[in-house]
Amino acid sequence: MLSWVGLTDFGDAAAMLPAAALIALWLAADRAWHQAALWCLGFAASALLVALSKIAFLGWGIGIEAIDFTGISGHTMLAVAVLSVGAYVSLHDRGRAIQLAGAALGAVGGIWIGLSRLVLHLHSMSEVLVGGVVGATLAASFIWGGRYANSARLRPAVLGALLLLMLATIHGERAPTEDLLTRVALALSGRPEPYSHTLWRAEAAAPLP
Repeated sequence: MLSWVGLTDFGDAAAMLPAAALIALWLAADRAWHQAALWCLGFAASALLVALSKIAFLGWGIGIEAIDFTGISGHTMLAVAVLSVGAYVSLHDRGRAIQLAGAALGAVGGIWIGLSRLVLHLHSMSEVLVGGVVGATLAASFIWGGRYANSARLRPAVLGALLLLMLATIHGERAPTEDLLTRVALALSGRPEPYSHTLWRAEAAAPLP
């Protein structure tokens, strides 16, 4: 049985970024230029939003104490977006209803990965919810942003098999994203160490001078 740690590893950037790139390459190979551009731009914007929210907290302690929000859950955003869009494109030749059902099932898988972040106390409810909303928005923008006619040169099911194989192969790898974001935050803010939840709450609880 897959543990919560094993489940959360599927949402790591080490697995999700290559999967997102594979989707983009598949769309480009199928000459679905509009969809490929829509996916790449939407994905880049969503990833940047996640990164900025984390940098803002690590470097300046910017967050929302009332809802325990210190940055968007990247695992949740990536999992919801990649799994739902991956399923949608992989079922391209199965009809719209089946495509949407596959996308919904992928989104549920992403939500489970978000739940694992809660169970492991790696994110708060608000951070996971926002991550899910950002990922779902990206997926919905792609799905309803335009359709394309499959050229029949590529079998969509092959993409699904490749994605599953990739996720199974890379599973367990960890991308150094947190370390990278911390370095960027410290370089920009000039702080000697990043903000932590403990420091953040201590400063918030301190009486005003």
